[in-house]
Amino acid sequence: DNRSEIVQTAADASATVNQLGNSTTGGPDFPTNTSLITQNSAATASVTQAGSQNISTITQNAGAAGAEAIVIQTTAPVGIGPFDEDNTSTITQSADSSAYVEQIGQKNSSTVLQSAANTAVGNGLLYAVEVRQLGQDGASVVEQTGGTGNEAKVTQTSGSSLADSSIIQTGADNFANVSQDGINNESDILQSGNANVATVMQGGNDNLSTITQSGSNNTATVMQNVPAAPPVN
Repeated sequence: DNRSEIVQTAADASATVNQLGNSTTGGPDFPTNTSLITQNSAATASVTQAGSQNISTITQNAGAAGAEAIVIQTTAPVGIGPFDEDNTSTITQSADSSAYVEQIGQKNSSTVLQSAANTAVGNGLLYAVEVRQLGQDGASVVEQTGGTGNEAKVTQTSGSSLADSSIIQTGADNFANVSQDGINNESDILQSGNANVATVMQGGNDNLSTITQSGSNNTATVMQNVPAAPPVN
């Protein structure tokens, strides 16, 4: 009941897909999980999906040699309506960078676009983009399309619902770290300058944070309805 499609047009590309879904031949959870991988460069992609109605799309374009994309999605069919899409992950890489997306919950959506390289990840991260959505109806967008060396971390906890995070990095060497709990919280970060740091930590309900960093070497911290301690990188 799972669908996997891999297209490799480059030498030395690597793709691994593991899918475990419902054993159905029809009904509201058919087809179950879908994985689409297109590799036009010597990049690496790995997808693991368990549960129902997960969709993962990884595209590694020319110029993405050395790039790495990892997606882990796990759901349970309880509460999923007929033919609903559950977790959806889209990663598009056109440069040597890396992305990790983990979605454990229901109806989460993650989009990662990387057209600028980062080959030396820091700030305690293992990947240039790390997205973890563990709640329900979360949405995350990360775009790294400008200078090199940008890094982003998004954590939307298991108790969160309707969390929305947007990180747009068009400068160089910027770092954004977002952690959201609660219901209906939104964070928007735009880093068009260089070497900026943005930290957002939101709990409770109905919070909105907007950070715009167009200069260089700036630091911004937003904490709303959380204990007086910044998130750990």
